Amino acid sequence: MAVPILILTLHYPLAAQGREGARLKAQQEARDAARKKRDSASSGRKEPIADTKPRTNAVATKPEPRASKDQPTSTLPQKNEVAKTPQLVFEDELKKSRDASALARISAEAARNFKSTRTCSKKNEPLCTKEEKYSNSDRYEGQWSGLAPLGLGVYYYGSSRDRYEGNFQSGKFDHYGVYYYASGDRYEGMWSSGERAGYGVYFYADGNRHEGFWKNGKVENAGSLFDPSNRVIESGYYSNGNLVKSFAKGPQQATQIAGSITDGDYPREAIDKFEYGESTAVFTVSIEGYPTNCVASGATRLLDLATCKLITERFRFLPARDADGKAVVEYKTQKVTWRRALPSPAPSGSAKRGALIRGIAIPASGNKIEDAYIYALRLFLLGLFPEAQAKLKEFVNENPKNERASNAQHLLGLAYFQDSKPALASVAFYENYTKNPRGERASESLYYLGVALTRLKKLPDACKVYDEFNDVYGSSASADLKSRVVQGRLEAGCSSL
Repeated sequence: MAVPILILTLHYPLAAQGREGARLKAQQEARDAARKKRDSASSGRKEPIADTKPRTNAVATKPEPRASKDQPTSTLPQKNEVAKTPQLVFEDELKKSRDASALARISAEAARNFKSTRTCSKKNEPLCTKEEKYSNSDRYEGQWSGLAPLGLGVYYYGSSRDRYEGNFQSGKFDHYGVYYYASGDRYEGMWSSGERAGYGVYFYADGNRHEGFWKNGKVENAGSLFDPSNRVIESGYYSNGNLVKSFAKGPQQATQIAGSITDGDYPREAIDKFEYGESTAVFTVSIEGYPTNCVASGATRLLDLATCKLITERFRFLPARDADGKAVVEYKTQKVTWRRALPSPAPSGSAKRGALIRGIAIPASGNKIEDAYIYALRLFLLGLFPEAQAKLKEFVNENPKNERASNAQHLLGLAYFQDSKPALASVAFYENYTKNPRGERASESLYYLGVALTRLKKLPDACKVYDEFNDVYGSSASADLKSRVVQGRLEAGCSSL
């Protein structure tokens, strides 16, 4: 099983967030007063006669990102909540729909375009589009199923002139959507059962905005309030809509708040080719907190491309700040180690092994050398080690100068090692290192030579191998491989690192 590992490299220029003056405070207080007045007026809104309208909890209340000065300490989050927030990952929303990024690009025009779905012609149709009017002058246009909105639609509030555009589930705002207030405010982001939930941005009519996470319609966990010039008014951790812990004033690095790479992200093609390695990605974090201009290197081309693709699609940051608190672009470096677990031996019965061999697809790319390597690799991945050993030895003997030779010789050593033949494995690993010390898998073969010698109880020899590894590859090997060498030295009882 693939085990991707994330390692952040702290190589960031300093950024900052500054203090805000009395003007911003007065502006915020005026905005809060106006918000309370609007909320008070909207609280008397009548429910429609039809029960298919989104319930009252689907009508977004204004966020309250500022904390009162006399906020009691009892409202502080528990320690374990605060500890996990800097690396907060909103995988709940991402798992809910893999096309969240596509939904986020839905415009008002797209939300009204339902040509692909037929118009409702009778009651309780499974999926159709319709226009539903309510006695209180509210109106819905969009996709419909049974008795309620389902899918994309637009809900218009007749009395307040607010409207919501986005996804519906069982008649309630759900997943991605945009709520427009008649006042000019709007919220763009994730919803759940009619409430703001997950990552979202609330835009005030005066140009200020709040970015962060939401729960039950209120600001929760990490978030920041910005003025129109993109300076920070406040930033920190929120609980139940109130700021309970401010981020430290002064220079601020970009902080990752979302995104991860898991075992399930290992590219299928890379698994089939037994590709692995450490990919180092360098990218910029934009002033909006998005990774851009990602370039990765160090692993195979396929894994490097996958690394940048996943970082760009999933990772999100609170942007870096300069001395005035203004968002600035920042460079980041992140390493992803893609590691493949070694296969186990196939069943010993001849009938079962024969069935496995017959089930292998014979490569037919037109390149005989490449096809021979891929076939031997497929034998190895199925745990057919004796058969793989024969094919790999044949490949190495016939193609000693081929670009695949280092990989093939290393695989031959692994095939012996997994077949409980450490002596033969040590010979194969030694030959791969000595014959082609700059080969693609030479450094790893030298590491496995130490492992094989440890298995053979030749501990002093294993320690000499690890010493040579540090001398030859200590400055060029991946961090993951060097950490495995450290572990190998401990297992061999080597006296010093």
